Amino acid sequence: VFNYFGKPNQRSEMNCTNNVPVFTKFDMKFEEPLSAWQRLNDDLYVYSAYNIRDKEIQVIGFGSSNSIKDMQCQILFENEIEPVLGNFNYLLIDLHNIPILPIKNQSHNLNYVNIGVCITPSLTKPIQPLQMISFIQFHDIIGVDNFIVYDFGIPSQYNSNFKELSKSLNPYWKFTYTIVPWNFPFLNTHPTIIKDLIQADCLYRTYNKVMYITTLSWEEYIVLRYHHSLTDLLTDFKKSKMKADRYKLKTLTFCTQQTDINSNKNVTLMIFRKLYYDSSILDNRPIYIYNTHEVFKKNNIYTRDIGKDLVTLNRYQYCPGKSNIETGTEDTSILRFTED
Repeated sequence: VFNYFGKPNQRSEMNCTNNVPVFTKFDMKFEEPLSAWQRLNDDLYVYSAYNIRDKEIQVIGFGSSNSIKDMQCQILFENEIEPVLGNFNYLLIDLHNIPILPIKNQSHNLNYVNIGVCITPSLTKPIQPLQMISFIQFHDIIGVDNFIVYDFGIPSQYNSNFKELSKSLNPYWKFTYTIVPWNFPFLNTHPTIIKDLIQADCLYRTYNKVMYITTLSWEEYIVLRYHHSLTDLLTDFKKSKMKADRYKLKTLTFCTQQTDINSNKNVTLMIFRKLYYDSSILDNRPIYIYNTHEVFKKNNIYTRDIGKDLVTLNRYQYCPGKSNIETGTEDTSILRFTED
């Protein structure tokens, strides 16, 4: 089987008058490269490929380590007729190691701070439209500009509606909405592995287009405790010499079977009715916000843990085996973002 995947080195659109790269809000081209899981052999699949430096290609794949011991590859460069025989090497992504190869291609100096979220497929199917509306509306309020949805089973009408909404001239909606196919071939894979694969693809996909990027599920919300926007928080980090390559968020788990707060029973969105988190649930799925320009410059990534007095990652999930869920710790921080 002969397989093609990947795309040539990214080229920015140029302004003819001053030769400055221009990325328009509604033409970010996050869907490039057009990716899909392709089978190379019985135990190895690849998803996407990126030219990270001169004649070096980074490929996102999944399979057994035995399947790649004798792997060979040929690379067809743009404007070349004949493929070049490549030297194959690999780095493992597992529950304890998520390598990120530096990019040596010159980065563009974005003259504004923009933020993107890559969204992993929902663990509960079918996903409900209100769940999607809640996630996008909330993160749009705190300043997320771009939503990149890794789609596995979202009804096409839902995606069409959000795409139309993102193109609205109404200044209330200020985001882009991009669909990336996710036909992952292996069932029952640990959700953390899937998120790590998507995170790796997300970082390369958004490079030179977005300054800050994170990967979340539809059940996860970034909740600011003091600032009104995520941009303000990250700007303050930079001003106060708290700048880092990536920021680790403290996670709080809210069990969705808890009773709604009486005063908020008429509120539509579930996140404003479930206000008790369970501190006994361990945070074994860390969430990071990456500064893409910094994280790709170096081999050793500097991570800063952010205290929950500034921001938390609220995860809303069903908690099996939890009977006394009303004895959790109340946290009303999210209520500052309710709308009258």
